Amino acid sequence: MIFTTRSFRLRHTSVWACLSLALLITLPVTPAHSQEGVLAPADLRNFRSLMTEAERKLPQSVVLVNRRGAGQPVPRVARKSVFGAGDADPRTRVAHYRVDGSTTESVIAAMRSVGLEPEFVPAARSYATVYASPLQLARLAEDAGVTKIRKITGPKAQGVTEAYAAHSVAALVAEDPPLRGSDVVIGLISLPFSQSAFNALQAESPKVIPLSASIDLLTGSGRAAIVSQGGSADALSMLQLIYDMAPGARVVIGSPGVDSTPGQMAALIDYMVAGDAGASVDPVNIIVDDLYYASENPFEVGEVGEAIAAASEAGVLHISAAGDGGQYASSASTSSVYFANLDSTAGSSIPASVSLDPFLSSENIHAFANGSTDQGLLQITEAIADLCFYSSEISTVAFPKTTVWVYDESDAFVGSIENDGCLSADDPGNALPLAAGSSVVVLDNGASEAYRLMLKGERASVPTGLALTGSVFNLTTPGNVLGHAYGPEALTVGAAALCTDADGVVAYSDATNCATQESSVYSADGELSSTARFYWEFNEQGQLQALATPVAASKPNLAAAGVSGLKLYNGSSVVDADYTGTSGAAATMAGLAALLWEYRDESATGVILVREVAAALRDASIPAPDDDAALGAGVFDAPRVIANGVFEEPLAPENVTLETRVGGGLLSFDKAIDDLNGDFRYAVLCSADDAADDDEPLFDELIIYPGDSSDGDAGVNKSPVFVPAPAATAFSCSIKPRKAAGAEPHEPSIVTVSGSSAEAGVGSVTMTPKAGGVAMEFTGSNTAGADPAIYTATCTAGGAAIAGWTDRVVAPNTEYAFQAVAGTQVSCSVISTVTTEDGVEYVSDPVVATGVAQVITAPVVRFQADAGGVSVSYTVDGSLLDSSMVTLVLTCSEAASNNVVINAVTLDSNPQFFEATPGVALSCSATYTITINGVAQSSATTA
Repeated sequence: MIFTTRSFRLRHTSVWACLSLALLITLPVTPAHSQEGVLAPADLRNFRSLMTEAERKLPQSVVLVNRRGAGQPVPRVARKSVFGAGDADPRTRVAHYRVDGSTTESVIAAMRSVGLEPEFVPAARSYATVYASPLQLARLAEDAGVTKIRKITGPKAQGVTEAYAAHSVAALVAEDPPLRGSDVVIGLISLPFSQSAFNALQAESPKVIPLSASIDLLTGSGRAAIVSQGGSADALSMLQLIYDMAPGARVVIGSPGVDSTPGQMAALIDYMVAGDAGASVDPVNIIVDDLYYASENPFEVGEVGEAIAAASEAGVLHISAAGDGGQYASSASTSSVYFANLDSTAGSSIPASVSLDPFLSSENIHAFANGSTDQGLLQITEAIADLCFYSSEISTVAFPKTTVWVYDESDAFVGSIENDGCLSADDPGNALPLAAGSSVVVLDNGASEAYRLMLKGERASVPTGLALTGSVFNLTTPGNVLGHAYGPEALTVGAAALCTDADGVVAYSDATNCATQESSVYSADGELSSTARFYWEFNEQGQLQALATPVAASKPNLAAAGVSGLKLYNGSSVVDADYTGTSGAAATMAGLAALLWEYRDESATGVILVREVAAALRDASIPAPDDDAALGAGVFDAPRVIANGVFEEPLAPENVTLETRVGGGLLSFDKAIDDLNGDFRYAVLCSADDAADDDEPLFDELIIYPGDSSDGDAGVNKSPVFVPAPAATAFSCSIKPRKAAGAEPHEPSIVTVSGSSAEAGVGSVTMTPKAGGVAMEFTGSNTAGADPAIYTATCTAGGAAIAGWTDRVVAPNTEYAFQAVAGTQVSCSVISTVTTEDGVEYVSDPVVATGVAQVITAPVVRFQADAGGVSVSYTVDGSLLDSSMVTLVLTCSEAASNNVVINAVTLDSNPQFFEATPGVALSCSATYTITINGVAQSSATTA
């Protein structure tokens, strides 16, 4: 846990005064330790609190390496050494790091000041990556332009090498001519593989990767190459599945690298979308990936998500694997996440945490609810290779708002995560792996408001066939689809349990053999579609900002079989093996999408084609029971594509909104993207949410032609349309697009939006007491009607009506002045009236406020002799309601002769100058008069 010493002691003076003193006393003493220069594990927590400002920017493992190399005492680590073996000086060991700063320019300048060059610089984020040693990082952290340095752990693939005949595509292949995915370019993004494995697979008979296959291997530069020494089998397994589905497709294969950042993957997506004419790389039509970056905050629209959105706008379909982290169930959960709202409770009221570490009795910690008991800690149920923490509140200060403390199975403190991040990036050598029985505590260090948090555990050992039998934590939740796969523009594919007939052929549509659709236990599930996941995005300056409207996505979108019989290279020969995971399901879906792309390409292009192919995949799936968060729309069944004629169905309307209005709502939507001529019909039906089935709807189905319709029935309504509803009523509207009159609505394309009507109202009325009266001002309602509201006010003074102020029309945010003698109570009542488009009038309840007029303080007059005359200035009451209520009249005469030289002149400026004979003494007086509502109240003269 990293704190500034000053901030920490302010909050824990009594505790840390003793702990810090103990540390200072033990630092020079070596005999008391198990080995020279090594502190006991109990001092690890103290050690963190006393790191320098520069050290707090670094991964703790880097700090430990540098301090020990310099001969300084360090805590004795409870797990594997962070210092390495066989290195003459581990401080010179080079690794890949991400360096964040206030601006990208400041980060690059800091790197170059210590002789380093950036490896990768993103287009719209204030960070850069660099290969550096602990010694170089220590110098880099001294720069004020650097805010955080973390080790890059790189992406993980979502499949494992581990059978079934592929999805039956006979109905598609039987087309005339047969569908082969010809002229469709698929971009495949995964981890690198070895050239020897690729060559061996391509030489295998029968050819699992056809020699005639059109394949582009992106060599990239250095670490971004798809071909490398060693490597992973995932890309080659996915390639086989793509060609099994679409043997005529052209495939472009690339990798962001094993130690890459999300920004490097985003750059690869951009490259594939644009193509490279100089390198003879064709622009892709479809991209499929199986990578997951633990460093991506699930509450942000990340770099990869932005690239996928841009690809979609460019007419490219992006398919992502849902992930192999397991799913939540009320029993037998295999989930690897805990996802909840922060519930911060004083540590002393959570016995389990205090029992774990008495220090926690003085902290505010998240109350992990275990049944009816708030335990304050999360138990790890199986060994994990990494632990990551994210929160929906982004910290912009050095002091961490939220910290995760980790204890091993012996209850020894071993590591921490500050704000957001993973142990693999902050403290890999000391804390990982974490054994079963380890504990996790989330400390709330003063976050400004409630937020959501997520903890994700990465399993240390992956069982054969992904046969996950239990959860990573003792408390788990839904919401295991992470990173860019959760984005609304990605077509996210989960894995379905295999279901075949007696001959071993996939038979998802066979009700006898496959009565219900089941998700594979390892396939990640999603949250409710009503739960907004994204709260943050990056602007063009690379700074985080809140999304105007948080984004919710229902994931996964659909599922495919998650186990396939393939050929794999074992290092010396090609063997038969099973390939299991959502990687395979996503690759299968990419090949199927290529067939549909080819089938539809003659009549649709670009963005329309992306939406239509995605909809066809959805519509050709066997629906899951209820709103299944594990299977999405259901399990894909290829024959349904042709049998159902899915391309003949309309897509859903776009940008549907229902804005609150007095006495109803304003329903607005754009036409479906495939409504090229604006001649679809959109039947709208709205009903109160609490209405019984036989209740009258708010109105019968209304045919609406949105936007640019130039044809249709005479007098037809167009979007937006006002939906009348009783005040303060919750209601929903469904928009059903149809390509022709009388056509049955296509259920998947129906969009339903909910809203509520408002009552007419007034925001607030303020009566401000003033000298000589009261000032009135009011705010309007925040839900003005379809027509502007009319506001009227009735005001009294001392209980009597004020002339002209009975039902007087007034405007919000405008000051109205009421003159009154001191002590008079002035009262105003304001109402609003709204007449809706259907002629119904709504009148609000009155909002009443009062104020009491204050005494007017007499003005102060000053006379100042000046060259050639006299200058007169004055000061009136600072709270005077109206300056015209006070008048001053000036009279001056010669002191010796009493001759009047200024005779009762009303002052009309302040100050005001009057000419007079030089050297002649004057005697002046000013008479002021105070009037209220035109009636003089008082008068006096000052000399």
